[in-house]
Amino acid sequence: MNKVLIYKPVSVSQFRDEFRKYNRHENYTYNGLGSLFEYLEERAESCDHPYELDVVELCMEYTEYSTIEDIASDYGVEREDDWDDEEFRKQVESEVEEVGYMWQFEGGFMVEAY
Repeated sequence: MNKVLIYKPVSVSQFRDEFRKYNRHENYTYNGLGSLFEYLEERAESCDHPYELDVVELCMEYTEYSTIEDIASDYGVEREDDWDDEEFRKQVESEVEEVGYMWQFEGGFMVEAY
């Protein structure tokens, strides 16, 4: 029997509901899920192909952080005494970019690990 893939557009609200359905909604804040939805939507549009929603996979690939210090801790970046906030952020971003991508949204940061 052949499998047929049917792609169904979802709203940000439906996207958040899928995380609740899989009991993964506590992995992200409300704003974090909204930011992740926007990121995936932009990526799908730039690639000109639909994205297949896999909540479990997303939870393995994307981690939400509330502070840059939390990211630094996970990625082994220790703040030097002579670094201001901007230099510290650049160092953290540089470390993350070796294995993924990060962005800031209202209320936190999201890290995609490749």
